[in-house]
Amino acid sequence: MANTKQRELTSEELTVLREVRAFWGQQNSAADVVFSDSNEAVLFVKARNGSRPVMVVLTNLGRWLADGTLSKEALRQQVMGPLSAGRSRLHMKTMWMLSRIRTLILDRTNLFLKRH
Repeated sequence: MANTKQRELTSEELTVLREVRAFWGQQNSAADVVFSDSNEAVLFVKARNGSRPVMVVLTNLGRWLADGTLSKEALRQQVMGPLSAGRSRLHMKTMWMLSRIRTLILDRTNLFLKRH
């Protein structure tokens, strides 16, 4: 199972975490990452509604993205989890862009509310 030993995330793992945050939201952070017995960084993604729809192994996805085994589009499919199943490329790109817009709006709204 996962251990409580913490380490810094690699640049590849951070790249995957940024993709997770872009789609699922800023509530997913490096502090939420757990490490397996084999020292792989794992994130149980938290959706905005509080559910945990997907588990992402940051280590593997980051390594595969870095060495070209996985494309950016394929990474995004993995990050989206069950939402990508059976969807067309256009549908997936639309969902990704809408989630990015939603994240930007929520971030700006939160920033505004903190200032006022």
